Amino acid sequence: MKTFFVPVDFSKNSRQALRYAVLFADKMKYQISLLHVYNTSVFESYGETYDLMSGGSHEAEWASIKKKLKIWADEVKSKTKVKCNTLVVKGASANKIIEISEREKAELIIMGTKGASIIKKIIIGSVVSQVVKESKIPVLVLPEKTSLKKIIGTIVFATDYHDSDLKVMKLISSLGKVFKSKIIVVHIHD
Repeated sequence: MKTFFVPVDFSKNSRQALRYAVLFADKMKYQISLLHVYNTSVFESYGETYDLMSGGSHEAEWASIKKKLKIWADEVKSKTKVKCNTLVVKGASANKIIEISEREKAELIIMGTKGASIIKKIIIGSVVSQVVKESKIPVLVLPEKTSLKKIIGTIVFATDYHDSDLKVMKLISSLGKVFKSKIIVVHIHD
């Protein structure tokens, strides 16, 4: 079955990404995989993990994360007919999101984002921006203040006309058909 992949960190933004994934999955007959990457490190920068909390046991936190993720999945299953499974892994967030979404053959990664400050982006980067840059799977990024709408009037797709964009265009076309959306394809030539 085709899958939408939703990385969650239990923030409002990842909750909003899940709401969109449920809306899409319900209309398009997809399933959802929720992923939480458990990173015991305090500092992570573009896939490099610096373990600043070594020596401590994280078993209680690990169990708590699994429980929270199961609650989110159970909510989806109880309110919809969408199949929703969970994955919890340890590692560098962006690397694991990319690795597992590719291994699981996800059709789309749906992520929420909060606008990081320019200083934070320069120093440690952004998990979302790294996933967008490096993933072979298309990524839908939902800004912090995105409100859930049952109708998507317009979908804008920016392309460089790579061969891989064809697969994304097919997915966007399917979304557009389901939501009766206008699709705008944008290409900026230097």
